[in-house]
Amino acid sequence: MTGLGIMSGSSLDGLDIAAVSFARDNFKEWELISSNTFTLPEDLVILFKQIDRLDIPAILKLESVFTKFIAQCIQSFIAAFPVNVDFIAVHGQTLIHLPEEQSSWQMVNGGMLASLCDKTVVTDFRNQDMALGGQGAPMAVIADRDLFEGHDYYLNLGGIANISYLENDIWHAFDLIPFNQVSNYFAGKSGLDYDRDGLLAREGIINNKMLDFCNAHPYLTIKAPKSLDNTQVKNDWIYPLDQMEIESRDILRSYIEFASDEIARTIRSNTCLLVTGGGAHHRYFTELLSGKLAKKKSMLTVPENVIADYKESILMAYAGLLRLENIPNFISEATGAKTDTIGGAVYLPPLKSGI
Repeated sequence: MTGLGIMSGSSLDGLDIAAVSFARDNFKEWELISSNTFTLPEDLVILFKQIDRLDIPAILKLESVFTKFIAQCIQSFIAAFPVNVDFIAVHGQTLIHLPEEQSSWQMVNGGMLASLCDKTVVTDFRNQDMALGGQGAPMAVIADRDLFEGHDYYLNLGGIANISYLENDIWHAFDLIPFNQVSNYFAGKSGLDYDRDGLLAREGIINNKMLDFCNAHPYLTIKAPKSLDNTQVKNDWIYPLDQMEIESRDILRSYIEFASDEIARTIRSNTCLLVTGGGAHHRYFTELLSGKLAKKKSMLTVPENVIADYKESILMAYAGLLRLENIPNFISEATGAKTDTIGGAVYLPPLKSGI
């Protein structure tokens, strides 16, 4: 079985596509066949950043345009990397995530995508877990458990940093803190798309006022399972930091000091941490975190770039496969739901004429 896993994260830094082949008799045997990232058009990025200002017709138009963009990327991907695709699993662009309301919206028109690509499409993964009292996040724990065995902790540094780990035979997974969303916002104030290798943060100095704000943030006191919404990140983290009127490089330096401290506190001694996501390329951050983990005799590992960059797309392909095979793809002990769930809405390709 070969699926396309498609992910567009909260950092809005691109649409990641991975073609993943799974052995029919053992889904834990898998191979990443090919992968690529497509840059989101600037007009889409602007609209996603302004989503709270759009009315319903404008949002529906955005969904249509975004879905057609995904279809074009899929067609370009298959043309460049010929592969026989059995299904497409697409996360969609998260617009809002409200566990307390048992609802989450990842924008993509699954029916339109199935029709445009003539393939079975799986999307809308999170809502059934949330309907049963779960956080609907993070999803990564199923891939960490089944596809990336051999580590004690799994940290994904995307727009939001999330972690999963097995402790006393129970899987735990939750959103730790905002990550790339904060970094990219303040790098943008210095005219950069992102802080490449952490070079800007390396030039900054720690601001204790900002560090105190982060360390006292009420989100840190919430017990897991827990998850973050993009609007929360903007309103409760980014905007208050911006109002402190601190130099961007100092904000970036202070934030990675806070982030590395917070993550290191989560990790037990004598363990191994696998780090993936765009933030895995933030060399200054990984240096800081490695140093702090070394004091606990723990080790940080960053895999080869293709795994670091496409782990979430691999996850989506796996989650889609499990949905099609009617196997749970959400672990209730990690999300807080009443039971494990088989998440995802399935859209079939158009019927052939004459059938």
